[in-house]
Formats: sequence, C-alpha cells, structure tokens
Amino acid sequence: MRKSNYLDIQTFEKSSEKVFPTIWLMVNILTFGQSIYMVKLMLPQSRRELSENFFHANVTQLISKLELLNLIRNICCHNGDLVDISLKTMPKVSGKYRQYLNVKNGNYPHRLAVVITVLLDLMYPLNDKYSFKHLERILNSLCEILGDDFANKSAQNMGFKNKESIHEMSSLFKNSKIITFYPDGSYIYK
Repeated sequence: MRKSNYLDIQTFEKSSEKVFPTIWLMVNILTFGQSIYMVKLMLPQSRRELSENFFHANVTQLISKLELLNLIRNICCHNGDLVDISLKTMPKVSGKYRQYLNVKNGNYPHRLAVVITVLLDLMYPLNDKYSFKHLERILNSLCEILGDDFANKSAQNMGFKNKESIHEMSSLFKNSKIITFYPDGSYIYK
C-alpha cells in the first residue's frame, strides 16, 4: 500500500491507523483481472465455498469462466469484435444450453453464444431477478443488421441455433414468481 500510486490509497495510508483498506476501497481499486487472481490465491476451502455455494460450479470451472469474461472485457475495452470472435480455450458449457446452441458434430461452438452462456451462469445465481431483456435485444439487433432473411444465419454465426433460440435461452432465467394484486393496492409474490 505504501508504494501505491492511487490517490485513494495514499489518502487512506496517511489518515488511518488500520493496516488494510476498507472493502469498498479495495474493490474500487482492483481490476477484474486482479480480482480473479485473488480468487486463485484464496485458501482451497474458501475457493470451494465461493464456487459451490454462490456459483454452483467447481473451482476450476469458476476460474475458467471468470478468465473468459476477463478476456471478453479486455476485448471490449480495446474495441475488439465480439460478434466474430472464435474462442481457442473453451469453458465447460452446461448441457441445458445444448438445444439453443449451434452444436456441430457434438461440439459446442467456439463463438459469442458460449460467452453468453457463461455470463448467464454467473449472473443468475447472484441476482435471480435480473432481466436479460436488454442483452436479448442487443443480440436480436445484431441478427437483424443484414435483414430478416439473414437473421438466422447471423445467429448461427454467433453460435446460436437460430434467432428464436436467443429468446428461448434468455427465457430460462425468467423469475417464475407470480404477482397477485389486491384491491387495496397490496400485492404478494408466489
């Protein structure tokens, strides 16, 4: 911390008697890659608890998925092309996505669709109320750039089975709770 160039850390160092910064300061300063590195440095029991209890995956799968998202983040930050991406190293893809992906000869596509499955798998356990509608709209608009006649072909080039499979896959994660409204204005979730 004493060698840090970050102004927030220098201010903390001068004004505090604590050895470590607060969690908000640490998270504000860490990059996504550094956060993944910290997960790798955790005690094996803590890594296992994090991966199994929060993300429902084993440690190797979790780290593989996080590293893929870090790669995608870096590509985005440098204005890279995600639509035509071809992954060399593949994370394990859950079988529940098989019917939505453009699977050839039993192999999952090394395309953007796999990245989306990883994003869905990591996001939903953390926030089951999150709406993937915005992501779905973006993917659909990418399919429709060349016109409706090429929409399915565009979806297949991204690794999806067809354009409709984008909607069907995001529908997997809709919160199935039913809201009942009462005359007095109250409501309950079931």
